[in-house]
Amino acid sequence: MVIRDVLYGDINIEDEIIEALIRTKEMQRLRGIKQLGLSYLIFPGAEHSRYTHSIGVYYLATQIVEVLEQKSGMRFDEYEKKGLYVACLLHDLGHGPYSHASEYFFAYDHEQMTVDIIEHETTQINGILKDQKYYEDVTMFIRKIHPNKLLNSILSSSIDADRMDYLVRDSYYCGVSYGKFDLQRLLKIIDTEDDKIVFLEKGVHTIEDFLMSRYHMFNQVYLNDKSSGYELLVAEILKRISELHEEDYKFKADLASLLSFYDTEEIDVKDFIELDDMRLYHIIAELRNNESDEKLFKLCSALLDHEKLVIDHLEDCLYTWEMNDYTKRVYDGQEPVYIKMKNGKIKKLEEVSPLVAMFKSNLKISVSGKTYGIRK
Repeated sequence: MVIRDVLYGDINIEDEIIEALIRTKEMQRLRGIKQLGLSYLIFPGAEHSRYTHSIGVYYLATQIVEVLEQKSGMRFDEYEKKGLYVACLLHDLGHGPYSHASEYFFAYDHEQMTVDIIEHETTQINGILKDQKYYEDVTMFIRKIHPNKLLNSILSSSIDADRMDYLVRDSYYCGVSYGKFDLQRLLKIIDTEDDKIVFLEKGVHTIEDFLMSRYHMFNQVYLNDKSSGYELLVAEILKRISELHEEDYKFKADLASLLSFYDTEEIDVKDFIELDDMRLYHIIAELRNNESDEKLFKLCSALLDHEKLVIDHLEDCLYTWEMNDYTKRVYDGQEPVYIKMKNGKIKKLEEVSPLVAMFKSNLKISVSGKTYGIRK
C-alpha cells in the first residue's frame, strides 16, 4: 500500500496489520473529521482531515525510530515498537465532529474515547488488535503511561511526532508561513542518552524555530478569535437542541444519531463512530429547514450562512455566547527538552537557549474571554 502525502511524498505501508487498520471503518471515519474544526471558515484551505494527520504522525514515528536505532546501534523491542506505530496511527480516533466543539459541549475526553474505540468489542479495530501481543502497549502509549519513556516521548512530549506533523501540515493548508520549521534538520539532530531522547547542541536554533512556530500557530490559527467563535456557536446549537429535547419538543428533523448523546451519561462508542463533521452539518441544515423554534433557526443560520459574528458589542446582539480566558505556555519545562552538548554533558534546553529561557518564564499564549453574538 502506498499513500501519496502532500508533505512527505510516497509513504510505503508494508505492514499488513497497519494497512488493515487504515482500511477500518473507524479509521476511515477520520476522513470526515477536519483537523482544524471550523478554522476553514477563516482559512479556506484548512479542509484537511484527522486521517491525513494520523498517517503523517505514523510516518514520522517510523522515521524517528529509524534514526535513533541507526545512531545508537540499539534495537527497540519489536512488540513495543509496533505498539507505538499503531498508537501513532490511531491516536486521534476519539475526535468528534468539529473536534473541540463537540468535545467541549458533551464533556468527553478524546484520548479516553480513542482507547474506548480500540477496546470496544464491536469495532473493526478491536477485531484486528485484540489478539496481538502489543495490544496493551497501544493503549498505554495513547494514555501516555507506557513504561518505555523513550518510545512514549515519540508520541507525547514537548517535541513529538504529533506536534511535528500538525505544525507543518496545518501551516501548509492554512496558507501561512509562520508554522513552518526545518523538519529534516530536526530529525538529523535527534539522538538518545540515558534512555531518553536528546537533541544535539548544534541544532538548538532548529528547536527554537520549532517552538516559535508553535507559538505563532496558536496565536494566529489555533486560538483565532473568529474560528473560536464559530466553534462555540456549534456548542450553542447543541445546547439549544438539548434544551428543546428536555422540553419534549418534537423534532421534525431526523436526530436519531445525535439525541442518543443526550440520553445517556456515557456516550456509546457505536453511536459515536456514526457521527462526523458532515453528518452534524446536515443535521444542522435539517434543523434550520424544518424546525419552528426561532432561536434554533437563528443559530443554525448563522453557522450555515457564515454570518459575521459580533464580538464584545452586546447591544447589537440577538443571542450571545461566551469564551473563557485561556492560557497556554509554549514551553513550560514540565516535559523538558534535553540537549547533548559537544562535551557530552546533558543540559535542559532552557539552560542552553536564552530564547527558550524566556519562553519558560514569560512567553505564553493568552486569550481574553470574549462575548460573541448574532446581530439583531
